[in-house]
Amino acid sequence: NLDIPVSTFNNNDPNFKFDKVFSNATFHWCKRDPSGVLESVKKILKPGGILAAEMGGAMNCIGIRSALHRAIKSRGRDPLSIDPWFFPSVEEYTKLLTAASFEPLQIILTPRITPLADGVRGWLEVFARKSILADFPDDEATNIIDEVEDVLRVDCQDREGNWSMVYTRLRFRAVLKN
Repeated sequence: NLDIPVSTFNNNDPNFKFDKVFSNATFHWCKRDPSGVLESVKKILKPGGILAAEMGGAMNCIGIRSALHRAIKSRGRDPLSIDPWFFPSVEEYTKLLTAASFEPLQIILTPRITPLADGVRGWLEVFARKSILADFPDDEATNIIDEVEDVLRVDCQDREGNWSMVYTRLRFRAVLKN
């Protein structure tokens, strides 16, 4: 029941657990320890409780990541070591859920065309500059963004100048086993 008074959250009851946990667009930022994320959810979820989430899945940001990786690699850096994103397949995430004592009820990949009002440059400045490009000086990061934008123009910009990209979302519901 999610109709719990706010005061309930401040009672310091170490046994308090939730019936449901929901996450949107967070788990794909947890590349370092995706199993640890599920273990943390288990700590706050009642047995039989539901975890529902949407995150980037396999093929999310297709094209953008490969262009970023190519530009970074051409500068002598290992893009895999600085890539912050975890975009698993259905099979990979099913294994993680099962290993963490969750039973998947539904798990699917859903591609979604997403318009980019500020173009791919705006997307890169918001999502890549402070993550995968964080250790690059401003001038070099700008050059990488220019390069990626140029590469992606053929696939991600239409003839009217509108930009879009493919977000592939991994959506799932799973129950914590008793």
